[in-house]
Amino acid sequence: MWTTYAIVVAAFCYTHYFAVFTVTGEVIFAVGYLLATRRTCVYSQAGPGLCGLLYALTLAGVLYFPWVPIIFKQSQAVQEHFWIQAPTLEKCESVLFEWATGLHYQGMAGVRCCEGFLAILIVVALWRGGAAGRLLVLLAALPWILSLGLSGLLHRPLFLDRYLAFGHPFLLILIGIAWAQQRTHFARALFGCFMGIPCVYATGISLLERPTRPPAIVAAAEYLRRSWHSGDIVQVSSPQDVNMLRYYGSQGSLLSLDVRCFLDPFRQDTHATHAASLSADDILWREDLERATLRHVWVASDKEGIMTEPPDPGMKLISCHTFHGGGDTRYLLVLYGRDP
Repeated sequence: MWTTYAIVVAAFCYTHYFAVFTVTGEVIFAVGYLLATRRTCVYSQAGPGLCGLLYALTLAGVLYFPWVPIIFKQSQAVQEHFWIQAPTLEKCESVLFEWATGLHYQGMAGVRCCEGFLAILIVVALWRGGAAGRLLVLLAALPWILSLGLSGLLHRPLFLDRYLAFGHPFLLILIGIAWAQQRTHFARALFGCFMGIPCVYATGISLLERPTRPPAIVAAAEYLRRSWHSGDIVQVSSPQDVNMLRYYGSQGSLLSLDVRCFLDPFRQDTHATHAASLSADDILWREDLERATLRHVWVASDKEGIMTEPPDPGMKLISCHTFHGGGDTRYLLVLYGRDP
């Protein structure tokens, strides 16, 4: 059992660094629970649990150790070029409201109501939820506590709303426990309405905000499917754009679309999302654009300012197309060609 737990912990931590916070909560709870149990039973019942936990953590550390040098390299690479903004009190409160309710930020009054509800939920869980309630409170709160605490301690922001998803499942389970602890049908119905109305409202808002049309990149990929020729290169601005355009191109059966971006794989002072997913053939080098056999280059972007100058001095502008899609999205395709 402990070996299985160690393997799961190592695999979990490989998915994201914030998984360590969840594991930390489990360890804190397990140690506290076993030590508390030790007071009421003989050592032979609590001791093996502590030894098993120590064994599992050691094995998990050994399995995770190959990733440790990469963590240090990434830490050094982003030391001066970090991309997460420092958390502010207003930001934390708005994220707390959205995290707890699923609604968009509704102002300070909504935040105060949310904070009051969470306080009541925590009290109920700690008072009547038993060991399960205390564990869930710990697992839901630790991503908040540790991300904010380490941000101040390391002077490097680690607080980001989507990272807090590691604590959200435990909040939902905690709400379920609080509902189950209500002693009367009326109290359960009242609590269910209190929780259900924001959920239904947030779901309705989310459905209404969904675009009724596909994003503009879909139309751009369809146009490329009709106009692209073998040997053409599609130049985009980032690794993320490479994956997005290639994905939507594959939806239109354009499986051989040659999408590339400029990227120096030897630089460590920049943050490029999706860079690890690229192969050497996905990187655009200056020599690729200077080849005399290259006839056309498509420059694609969802941002302005991509037509300032051709990708190579020997090329000239042939056409420019702007595509519009759902969610007020826009995508530009500019075709440059070399004189035959």
